[in-house]
Amino acid sequence: MPDNHRIAILFSGGKESCYALWWALHQGFEISCLLTFIPRRIDTWLFHYPNVCWVRLQAHALGIPHEAFRVEGRGEDEELRSLKKALEELKLGYGIEAIVSGVIESSYQKRCFDRVCHHIGLKSLSPLWLKEPRALLLDMLNFGFQIVFTRVSALGLDKTWLGSRLDIQRLRLLEDLKARYGLHISGEGGEFETFVLDMPLFKERIALLEVERFWTGDDGYLHVRRAALEPKDSVVWLA
Repeated sequence: MPDNHRIAILFSGGKESCYALWWALHQGFEISCLLTFIPRRIDTWLFHYPNVCWVRLQAHALGIPHEAFRVEGRGEDEELRSLKKALEELKLGYGIEAIVSGVIESSYQKRCFDRVCHHIGLKSLSPLWLKEPRALLLDMLNFGFQIVFTRVSALGLDKTWLGSRLDIQRLRLLEDLKARYGLHISGEGGEFETFVLDMPLFKERIALLEVERFWTGDDGYLHVRRAALEPKDSVVWLA
């Protein structure tokens, strides 16, 4: 595309949406805003749930406007209506011409984003679509992304993963679990979700100051009670 085309990033704060943002900036797009949806329920069809309230810190660290929309109802139809309404508002308010999402393999998500964008006259860009997951994760680590696990729900992923940092050792463990149980190493099957505390574009990084781990026996999530932006040389890690 680009030639200074204005875009919005579908932004959950997880590793894929941050990498999609990284890609868009390096392609020369003008990023008008980050778009985050805040579902009322954890069983959302389209959107990530854990800790999306802290995306505002990421937006501040990036210096990019942030627009958050609440999804009040439940189910696929309500989420699609919320997506359409939000994109119409951003098209009018920011003059965006396209959205960028971090979807990798979910045909359902990509189909929904593509359909809604087509309906309202926007382009739908999915730069990570069908990319090799291990290569993507290695890129993130090599570029300095600091990623923590915020939700897990798969064989082999226990409470100790919540709040832990994705590194080469964890990546190898994910590859072992893929071989044993068929786990998707990027979590595309809902095996886990993540949150990015730092990346090269952040002017500051996020410190997790108070967290709580909830575990039900076969899945769980990390609830971040307090977080703050700090200089990059003084971050606090909670494991």
